[in-house]
Amino acid sequence: MKPGDAALKAAGEYGWHVFPCRPDKSPYTSNGLLDATVDTGQLARWWRRWPGALVGLACGKSGLVVIDADVPKAGQTIPRPWCEIPGVTDGADILAAYVEDHGAGKTLWNTRTVRTRRGGWHWYWRDPAGMSPGVGEKSWLGLPLVDVRAGGAYVIAFGSGYRTTHPGPVAAAPGWLLEKWREHQNRVRPALRIVTLSNDKNAAYAQTALNAECAKVAEAARGERNDVLFRAAFSLSRLVENGELSERDFRDGLVMAASVAGLAEREATTAIDSAMKRRTSRGRPA
Repeated sequence: MKPGDAALKAAGEYGWHVFPCRPDKSPYTSNGLLDATVDTGQLARWWRRWPGALVGLACGKSGLVVIDADVPKAGQTIPRPWCEIPGVTDGADILAAYVEDHGAGKTLWNTRTVRTRRGGWHWYWRDPAGMSPGVGEKSWLGLPLVDVRAGGAYVIAFGSGYRTTHPGPVAAAPGWLLEKWREHQNRVRPALRIVTLSNDKNAAYAQTALNAECAKVAEAARGERNDVLFRAAFSLSRLVENGELSERDFRDGLVMAASVAGLAEREATTAIDSAMKRRTSRGRPA
């Protein structure tokens, strides 16, 4: 099936909101997943323009939660205790061992399943809980090589290198996943000040982006904190430059997140200033 036909099928038959993506999985459209739609006319126009585009699927808009189990990258090792379990070699094995330990092994496989081009797996479920973690919180399940895509996240649903191995139907999210989501929601997290804008579409995008980047900074490991903060500030500075996010909220949110990660305010401010200067010079972080 051609990508354009797959996009029309996803929207027309399943009611999924989709949009075109480049080979590196970044969006072709200016607003990315915010442009995701079920409008078959718009989809046809996009795929006439980009006939080989990958089909991006907006999880939250489509009422879906997708578990993304990856394979280790070159040189990456699986941490304990998972590496000590016989037969565990990747994220899918880790996830299988986890759900089996919770007495729910069969629930993992009885839903739509897609094999990714790197050899990983996507399992699709209906999302009755309205999960809405930020993009930076995709690893909230707490399992190495396993991410959860929901809310303001997206996955590649169709395209070169992606193969549907179990076409569905899409089952309701299993109890063990909903339980983990409730546990995650009950965790104490620092409140982050979010700007409220007059343009609802931009406000929603700015809020999602700020939450996501602050979560990445707050959860950054020692030795990586400055680099993660710099990249977050560089990414968000585009919204400041475009007037979609106030500089005060931009700085307050990142400094607060940096303090959670253990960085002093002066050190955090230096990294943020450096990222702003890089954006002004139109450079890109290395």
